[in-house]
Amino acid sequence: MAGPNSLDGKSGLSGSEQWADSTFDTAREIGNEIGNTLKDRAEDVAEEQKNAGAARISSVAEAVHHAADSVSTEIPQAGNVLHRGARQLERAAQAIEENSVAELLEKANDAAREQPAMVIGASILAGFATARLLRAKPLR
Repeated sequence: MAGPNSLDGKSGLSGSEQWADSTFDTAREIGNEIGNTLKDRAEDVAEEQKNAGAARISSVAEAVHHAADSVSTEIPQAGNVLHRGARQLERAAQAIEENSVAELLEKANDAAREQPAMVIGASILAGFATARLLRAKPLR
């Protein structure tokens, strides 16, 4: 007559210890499932944001092309520079669309290791640009 606290012959654990182990295993499985679901959702959200960012960059490139067309009638050299910048934006958008988030992060890490001064400089420029955008008066 084995009670809830008696030792089980096979495992050497009492009934309550076996119940605790079983409960712990179930909780661990549920936790793993929740973790995997959250990871999958985070990857989906990151992919959606990546694609939205690429679309925004493409829109900016299109606007720069339009501006270049307008400027080219007055100052052809400036128009050429703007068109080159727009093409670079288009290439950046395409690279973002074609690569996964993990691949983009890996490429960014590689670039940071290979050319740390460039990354620091780009970070400083991005900071200045962000500050100017935040201080800019809204268009009316």
